[in-house]
Amino acid sequence: MEPGCQSVSVAAHWEQSWNVPLSEATLWAWPLRDFGVSDWRMWPVSGIRCPEQRVELREYESMRELLPALPADREVVFIEPADQNFPVEDRVLLPDFDHPENAAYIFGSNHFNPTVAHRTNEPVVTIPTVENSGVIWSHQCLVTVLYDRLVKA
Repeated sequence: MEPGCQSVSVAAHWEQSWNVPLSEATLWAWPLRDFGVSDWRMWPVSGIRCPEQRVELREYESMRELLPALPADREVVFIEPADQNFPVEDRVLLPDFDHPENAAYIFGSNHFNPTVAHRTNEPVVTIPTVENSGVIWSHQCLVTVLYDRLVKA
């Protein structure tokens, strides 16, 4: 696996785009650029247009619309909070996860876990914390996952 993330897609649900859209867009765009990710997708459509945007943003009305639009060569990986109220028997903790060469990371949010409605047999990866209450913001998970991918490469 290459150290950069040219063969990576990142998709997520907006957390607060209605409240602080440019700030949230920056929290995603800068790390994506720094880790070499150029395929960035979000849902729902927010209309965010950031002049400082470092990575092209594609927006979709729903996750149902976004998933089939991902590049066909990417292996979908759901990144979900380690919330004990949302058990998935076959979760993989991030330290134990082997990243696929071509990955499409789908990040849930503090308010929405896409795994519930959209997962078939794709892996679900969790970032363990001391409390495991599932309150790590998805843009924080993004940096953690991309860094983990980089160091494991």
